[in-house]
Amino acid sequence: MGPVFGARVASGCCTVSQAAAQNYITASESQRAESVATGDASVLKRILADDFDWVYPGGTRILWTKAEAVTNAAAGPADFVSDHVEDVHARFVGSTALAQGSESGVRKDKSGKDIRGRCCLVGCVAAATRSVANCAGSR
Repeated sequence: MGPVFGARVASGCCTVSQAAAQNYITASESQRAESVATGDASVLKRILADDFDWVYPGGTRILWTKAEAVTNAAAGPADFVSDHVEDVHARFVGSTALAQGSESGVRKDKSGKDIRGRCCLVGCVAAATRSVANCAGSR
């Protein structure tokens, strides 16, 4: 199952340009996806908003906070061998960016067999709060 993410675009008092928001979304999603297979919790700690909620659509776990997501990532990559963002595009409506894209990954099942999957990314960046909520989908 895929997650729903939230991330901080900027922490200063500056306005976020469309180009900067697109670059941030693309870079952050790529770093987040790659960290799934490495267990690098520092990536999630850096990009997730403090008030972020991670929701699995149709999954058994309904909600994680930022702290829970970081703790889970620090425990290791679990069954993921790889996870890569394929594309991310943002459409801007006023001061809000709606982002969508896709990622693909490989997991190992209990017998060691590779399971390939794909996830749709959906997100929102609000310039007023400079936060991102993204990556909803299923594998």
